[in-house]
Amino acid sequence: MSDVEAEINAMKMRLGVELDRDLAEELKIVPTSVAAWRRRGKVPDKYKLRYKIAKDVQEIRSQSSYPHGLHDAYVFALIAIVASKFQSGGDWDDSSVDGFELAWIGQKLSALHRSLASELRYDLSREKLRTRFDDIRAEIDEKGVSAWLDDRLSS
Repeated sequence: MSDVEAEINAMKMRLGVELDRDLAEELKIVPTSVAAWRRRGKVPDKYKLRYKIAKDVQEIRSQSSYPHGLHDAYVFALIAIVASKFQSGGDWDDSSVDGFELAWIGQKLSALHRSLASELRYDLSREKLRTRFDDIRAEIDEKGVSAWLDDRLSS
């Protein structure tokens, strides 16, 4: 068995699927991609990342402390959204950021984590967590990330 075939089979086994098309569906790609990996003899890195994300989501769903894991997943997803929008919005050019600026950004993200973790309390159900997550995402898009961060972190 080739290395790529072993890697594909391991992905299938970990995600609990048998067919290439099912693997493709889990990774949100077209089914012919899996055949292309075999022809090339390599699974591209971007699909390895999608596999890792799919595997991690599956693990979060299966944890016995599911609400706790889901809570943290939503908190960090919101932080990732904010960081991504902040960076892509031109507010943060990381190529010119020095150590002090990085520490400031880290402090702001830490404060954001505390704020979001407090708001998305552990006693929320899965549905309520998802609804609050969607509401916060909408707030970010409506206000713009810089204004939303200023409002969130000044209170």
